[in-house]
Amino acid sequence: MIQQIINNLFSFEKCESILHLFSWYHLLIFFGSISMFHYINHMQKINKNTELIAKVSTIFVAILQVILYIWYWLSPIESLFFKGLPLYTCRMVLWLFVAGIFFKKEKCLKLASYWGVYGGIAGLIFPTIFEYPFPHILQITTIVLHVYIFLLGSYYLFVKKIGMSLKDSHWCCKITAGLIIFNSIFNKIFNTNYISTARMPAHLINYLGLNLPNWLCMPAVIVGYIIVTYFQYWAMNKTIKITEERRNRMKSNETMEVK
Repeated sequence: MIQQIINNLFSFEKCESILHLFSWYHLLIFFGSISMFHYINHMQKINKNTELIAKVSTIFVAILQVILYIWYWLSPIESLFFKGLPLYTCRMVLWLFVAGIFFKKEKCLKLASYWGVYGGIAGLIFPTIFEYPFPHILQITTIVLHVYIFLLGSYYLFVKKIGMSLKDSHWCCKITAGLIIFNSIFNKIFNTNYISTARMPAHLINYLGLNLPNWLCMPAVIVGYIIVTYFQYWAMNKTIKITEERRNRMKSNETMEVK
């Protein structure tokens, strides 16, 4: 049993995956993440335990990513350069969290939190399905990474309230647009497709039944990121305001009952 799991985990042979869109595996992961998000949103204080969990989980996910890079490097059918580089925003978020948490880079935390929440949600709703036996390192790292960036981004935005100003949103959009343009140039030169600026990814075509012309992919990605960033700014500030008002009402009611 254990030997079979290890063989599946690092297999180089493709086969049909048991993970499918809206399968019970997918729904369990998605709603489990939403439940944890709900818990994080209602946390009322920060303590050493939550900070320790943030650090330990970051180290764990970073180790998983390094293992994934090694697997890509050893794989005879996958390419580290064409598919494994940390040029996707979700993979960048991890290393931004590493810089922010362990090297006290506040701007890295802000950017990671913004990208982490909506990147994590997108990855959980429309996960990339890899045609490998389950559990496989590609599947495990993808699931763990998106759950991690979604929840840790929520923690820093909702609980620690970092990077929630309109000015921060403007800055985030500028950095994001610059990254997308860089990736577009990189994709053009090396015929890669990081952040899907060169062409629509196959799994989104299958999920949405939509295939944009290649020339429209980069502007669509930029506009999409900008819209989501400002929507996230509005939605999260609104949610925080509602949550704080609810807490204040509860405290007020408790005070009146004591009197």
